[in-house]
Amino acid sequence: MPLLAFGSNAHGQLGTGATDDASVPVTCLVPNSLTTPPLCLAGGANHSVIVTADGSLLAAGANERGQLGIPGGRELHTFSPVLIPTVFPPPVFRYVACGWDHTLALTSDGDLYVFGSNEFGQLGLGADTKQVDRPLRLDIGTAVEKIAAGMRHSLISTRDQQVWGWGANNYGELGEISKPETINGRGRFPRKRAPPVYYPARLNVPPCSDIACGQHHSVLLTRDGRLLGLGRNRHAHFSADGALQVSDAALDGFSYGDATTTTSSQRQMVKYCREGAKLSKIRPMLRVDLNMALQSIRKDVVWCGVGMNTAIAEWAARQTSENPLLS
Repeated sequence: MPLLAFGSNAHGQLGTGATDDASVPVTCLVPNSLTTPPLCLAGGANHSVIVTADGSLLAAGANERGQLGIPGGRELHTFSPVLIPTVFPPPVFRYVACGWDHTLALTSDGDLYVFGSNEFGQLGLGADTKQVDRPLRLDIGTAVEKIAAGMRHSLISTRDQQVWGWGANNYGELGEISKPETINGRGRFPRKRAPPVYYPARLNVPPCSDIACGQHHSVLLTRDGRLLGLGRNRHAHFSADGALQVSDAALDGFSYGDATTTTSSQRQMVKYCREGAKLSKIRPMLRVDLNMALQSIRKDVVWCGVGMNTAIAEWAARQTSENPLLS
């Protein structure tokens, strides 16, 4: 199964061995050990991270803030292994989320690892640590179930469905930790913005079964099926009480991993019902060309990850054309 990518590639984030942008899917360069579909793909502003079937991490792209988890700060144009030398046996990862220049990785045991920029507290390591160039375990005292990354903020939900967050909170994307009045229905915000949250803090929200992040906003799916929105409302996708304006707000859940998360989504999120019967959009939509492309190849795609201006997908072996979009 080839790993294919397309879009912006100025820092090698497509992992093709070059830095040329790709307007059609091109083959990524990965280690020979990657012979089965990955568990997860994620993209940040200029970096991409893969969780392989055996639970290891591969990364490519910009690395000036350590967002690849590979020391040295040098950008990498092919997917390379991310090592954790201080832990034996090594952790087995199952999910990854990328912010602008930070990365969260979740293990099968519920341990959370963070790396990259911490300029706004997005790693949860305090105000004095500005960046980390290798995966570092962040202990919040309980097992983590799900993770999400915004441009410069991070969310996790625990196995008892409590939501924690840290990082930038300029627009109230972390909710009532600081200034709940940053949420309103007309897209206007107080002049005085909330300061960053440098350590993990529990959000003042009901128990949630799923979480997702946009650039400056967060979306939560409560245990009783309600969608809640926190943060910037420039495009008025929240109502005055912070509820998301969608016609089918009672959902079973997001398709975890199929939702575009983080800055990667540029204030855009695709909501995907677990039944997989309908691809619904929460305003504002993804750019039409990418949205149509993903729908047209959906039957053959095993997994898809979206970065700020890039997309990476694992295609099934069945192809009838050199261009998978035309298969």
